Parts: sequence; C-alpha cells; structure tokens
Amino acid sequence: GLSGWTRRSPRTARAIPCGDVPMVAAFNAKEQPAEVDFDSLDHEEWIDALEAKMREAGKDARGEALEDFQAVFDKCERETAKGLSEGWFTRDELDIKFGKGFWRPAECFAVWQRGALRVCDNCAASRHNDGTGLHNGLTLDRPDFPALVAALFAEALGFDERWALEGGTDDVQSAYRRLKTWAPQYGVAAVWDPVRREVRYMTRPGLSFGLKAAPMLFNRFTAMATQIARRVYGWCGCIYFDDGCTVEPTFARRSGQRAVRALMESMGMPFSPLDDAKHVPMRARFVFLGVEADLARAWEAQEVTLGVTAERQARMLETIDFLCDTDTCFPGDAAKLVGRLGFATQWTYGRFGRAILQPLLRRAQREAHEALVDAAVRGALHFFRSVLGRPGGLPRRRYRLRPDGRGTVWIWTDAMYEEGKPAMLAFVVRFSGGRGERPR
Repeated sequence: GLSGWTRRSPRTARAIPCGDVPMVAAFNAKEQPAEVDFDSLDHEEWIDALEAKMREAGKDARGEALEDFQAVFDKCERETAKGLSEGWFTRDELDIKFGKGFWRPAECFAVWQRGALRVCDNCAASRHNDGTGLHNGLTLDRPDFPALVAALFAEALGFDERWALEGGTDDVQSAYRRLKTWAPQYGVAAVWDPVRREVRYMTRPGLSFGLKAAPMLFNRFTAMATQIARRVYGWCGCIYFDDGCTVEPTFARRSGQRAVRALMESMGMPFSPLDDAKHVPMRARFVFLGVEADLARAWEAQEVTLGVTAERQARMLETIDFLCDTDTCFPGDAAKLVGRLGFATQWTYGRFGRAILQPLLRRAQREAHEALVDAAVRGALHFFRSVLGRPGGLPRRRYRLRPDGRGTVWIWTDAMYEEGKPAMLAFVVRFSGGRGERPR
C-alpha cells in the first residue's frame, strides 16, 4: 500500500476530528495522548454554557467587537454559498439532525492576518483538542526542497547547457474545509448573528481551523497525494500543508505541474485557478514557503541560492527603522521581530546573524511594560539595520551542486554574552577538499 494507509481499519483513511486518531506509517511515531475521554463529556452542559457566554458578549457589543461579529457572520455565509459549510441551524434542528446530547459546537471567532480575515473555531475552549489523541508527529519537506531536487538532477544527469531547471508553486483552495470528516456532529460552529442578536449554528463537513487533529489529518492526505503523483506521474515535487511545489528540467515541458494539478482536481482538492495570484507558473526564480529559490545559475555556476525576498527584507527594515527612530521596543515588538529575523537568518549564508538575536530574545521575555531600548538591544537593531540596508540585503544561502577542486573553508563560531560582563567569542577553522554545503 501507499505509505501504510491501508494497513489498519477503514477508519484510518477517514478524517477523525477528535477522539483517537489512528496511526499511519506516512509519518514518524509520536505519542500525544488525549487529556480527557471526549465521549464522556457532557455536550448539553457545554452548549448551555457556550450560548450564555456568547449572548453576554454579543448583546452589548460596540465598535471593533461588533465589526468582528459581523465580519465572522458574513465570512461564514460566503463559505456556505461556496458549499464549504452548511447552515443556518437552530439548536433544536441540530438535536433532531444528530440527536440531543450527541453533538458539540465550538465558538467561531475572527483572526486578522495582514488585513485578511480567517475564521477559526475555539476547539481548545470546547475541549475538542483535550479529547484528541495522536500517534504521529509531522515530518514535512522544507523550503530548501528546490535545492535538493537540483542536487539530485545534477547527480543523476550531470550538467548540460541544453536544458535548465525551473520551479513553480500552487495553493489548495480552502484546504481544510475540503477534507471531509466522518463525524460532522463534532464539526459544528457557533456563530453570533449581530442582526438577529442570537446564536446560530452551521456544520462544517470538512476540518475546522483550530482543531488539534487538523494539521495531521490534512497532511496525511497530501502525503498520500504526493506519493501517487511521484509514483504514477514521476512528479518532482512536494506539498507542504496546502502549498505545492514542482521542480523539474525544462525538457519536461512543464508537464509535472499540469499532472499534479489534474491529480488534485480528481481527488477533490483542487489547486487555485491558473489566473489566481497563488498559482506561480514554472520559472527559474520563485518563492516556496517564504523562501526565494534561484535556479538560474544551477548549471553555469553549479550552485543554487536561497534567501528571503527583497520585499520581506524591506518590511523588516521598516520595522527596525521605526524602533530605532522612536528608541522604544516593547517585549511584544521584540518577539515579533525575533520570529521574523529568526526565519530570515535560517536562509542566509552560514546562518548569518543568529547570535546577535540574543538581546532581542531577552527583551521579548521581559515584562510587558518595558519599552526603552538599552545598549544591547540598540546594538542588535543597528546591526540588522545595517545588514538589511546594504546592497543585496541579507547574504543568500548557497548550495553547491557538485564538488570542485577549490575546497571549502569551514568556520564554526560560538559566543557568550551576559549584561555587565565581557563578551566571549570562539571559533574553529578547518579546510576540506572540494565539498561545499549541499542540501540534505
């Protein structure tokens, strides 16, 4: 069978939103036991408490709170129009549909991401997540997947100027919602209607955002789709959550991207339309999982480079400029900046600049009211300000596709810094013959 999907009961092939999610051989074993027996929970008592809480929050809502309630309700209506959800229902109607005491809702709320609304269900408060047990941990491909494919082609076919490498990406539309579950009675969303001023319900045949089991269930499906595409179509690609990536030689005539799009369509999990911005046609330079891969010099220079985009670097520089100009950096600001810089420096040459993040990391762990920038934080901000502002920005990470005669100088560094004490730096240098960093 494909990665062990058919080794166990038929339930293994279904999406189980809560309770015990059976193990599959697609991922590594990792026990994550449930904290409660989901079947033993009193669902009627929970619905009473949830409705009372939502009525209390909704009846006097004003300003942004009222706008959020309306935005969530409108987004849910649009999902229903697309066939991704079903509704609206009253409590009595769901008692008839599923049986009194045999369904459990979660409150639907707004999450704003860069001005865009995503509706999530609070499956932590509803204890769906406490009642979920998993037996696997996710093992997924990384943003350096394009470099790995380039290295494998270089090893298998050598270097030939008559053809080149190119890559493209795709995105699954409304991904979680399209993976149907076997227990829709536990995929009910409670939504406040700000016009009728009452709690209304909708059912989600697919997965909810906020469900503990959702990442495992969805990636189990895409892992199976990847196996089929690779074995049946010879596809050189991967799917990370809802993001697909294809990398192949130009002599393939872009057939790989067309083949995987057709496969996902046939499996009921279509990628975005060809005219959608999330569909990126095959090209030498493209972005996958926030990291830009440059395959243009794969044969000429026999290397592939990866790095964060100039636009992402410009946004980080704008944030740092603001912090420097105002001479303030709250712990929340530092935490967000550490996350952004931490990701960016993963894809720099030699993971450049990781140590200098420490002052910002310590600021992120301070009391929320601390804002004044001290010497250590100021030094870290000025360091990244100078690097991001230089021509070319952060140095890109380079992967050599085959050994050459120049050899490589390896440098390992370590440092220690504590406020009020002298800084310490140690480094080791070693020369090796002919092997640079290669994707693993």
